[in-house]
Amino acid sequence: MEPLHINATDKTPEVYLNAQEGRIELKGVSDEEDALGFFFPLIQWLDAYIKHPATHTEAVFDFKYYNTASAKSIYEILKRISEIHKAGSTVNVQWYYPSGDDHLLGEIENFSDIAHLPIQAIEK
Repeated sequence: MEPLHINATDKTPEVYLNAQEGRIELKGVSDEEDALGFFFPLIQWLDAYIKHPATHTEAVFDFKYYNTASAKSIYEILKRISEIHKAGSTVNVQWYYPSGDDHLLGEIENFSDIAHLPIQAIEK
């Protein structure tokens, strides 16, 4: 499986997906109006990765901001990571959030609950 790397823009996050490394990273801002259009290739990549995941998958989320449309796609990504976890692979999900941002911390906890996936919220 080929790695997928997308550079960040002022409206979209940096994306780094690498099956050999078992690495999933999304960092930056996600304020794209067509969030589904942006995230669709990531979801397709993850659908393929689910079939043959690495023994250990490391997922890192570090959003400065994401809009509501992006939140739906982020949930779809987390749902797929949860499938990897449920299938028996070791999964470590870390989500960095700004110090004191209790609203984002609450959203991370909500994502963890609805995706049935342990997410380590890390204050920075």
